This record gives sequence, structure tokens and C-alpha cells, in this order.
Amino acid sequence: MNPLPKCISDEDFCKLVASVDSQTPRGKRDLAMLLLMGNLGLRRSDVALLVLEDVDWANGILHVRSSKSISDRSIPLDSDTGAALEDYVVNARPAGTGSRSLFLPDGLEAKGAQMTFQQVGGAIGLLSEKAGMRDSGTRPLRRAVATNMVNNGVSIKPVADILGHESLATTMGYLRVNVESLRKAASPWPKEVAV
Repeated sequence: MNPLPKCISDEDFCKLVASVDSQTPRGKRDLAMLLLMGNLGLRRSDVALLVLEDVDWANGILHVRSSKSISDRSIPLDSDTGAALEDYVVNARPAGTGSRSLFLPDGLEAKGAQMTFQQVGGAIGLLSEKAGMRDSGTRPLRRAVATNMVNNGVSIKPVADILGHESLATTMGYLRVNVESLRKAASPWPKEVAV
């Protein structure tokens, strides 16, 4: 029997968000990256490859291009993630670097360097450590997004589209459906059973 996939709990995600010092430039950057993964289900490589033009500010849409997925995708921004992105770009992202990369690594901003997916993962790992959690990587964030959508009635195809999965089987491997959702899908349990 396959074990259930690792999925970060809502409580642990709140701990991660609370561990961010959103008053510092690095904290603003890390919060935006964390929310992109924990609210929208982006991969760390998706986050690393984002450029400024990928954010459609007027319409609240994020365009994910050059992804591990074969096709590009557009995802609506929720208000928390959009606000964190705006705060980072307006108040923390260094201007005049010449880089179009959305996220810039610490210490290399002046050179216009692009963050790597390892740096994105490392930043989230540091937040996990700060929150007193065992670092389990960034994939549990994607799994939580998928699981929460399904548990709230979203069918598998839109979940796959948001995560950028070409195969529904891949999306199925990300899900951890709660018992209450399974009860709703199954027929009602009889109150009395004649034995």
C-alpha cells in the first residue's frame, strides 16, 4: 500500500507565514515566494523563472511560462498573494538592476542575477527552520493546494491545470482527501445495521 503524500497542514502553513519578517526586503521577497507556492501551487522552479512581465497587475493574473509543464498557464492571483507580490516589487525589489527577473537573490541584486530554484527552496527551508518545523521541502505546499481545492469541491481537471500537470494521474498522486470528503462521495452510513 502506498503511503499518503506529504501535505503541509493549514496550521503549519500559518506558522510558516508567521515566521516571515515582512518588514525587511528579504522577508517581503520570501513571503511573496511562499504564498506563490502555498496559495497557488507553483513549483520552486516556476517561482525562480518568473519575470516582471508575468504579473498582469491590472487583471490579477499570473502567467507561468517556461515551466516544467509543456504548456504555459495563467492563474488568478488571490488577494494575499497579490498584495505580497506588490509589496515586494514596490517596496523591496531593488530598482535599476537591469534584470527582468521577478525575484533577485540576496547580495547579487546589483548584478541583476536571477534566483535559482535551489535558492527558492533554501529560502523556504530557512523559514521552516525558523518556524520550528522540520524542513520537508516545497512539494508539500503544492500538495496542500491540490488537496484543499479538491476538498472544497474543485474537480481534478482544473486542479491539474493550476498545478501545470499534463496528466491527471500526476495530480491524483498529489491529493490527500480528508475523511469528510470521502463520506460525501460515498453513500451514507446506515444508522443501524442488522446482524
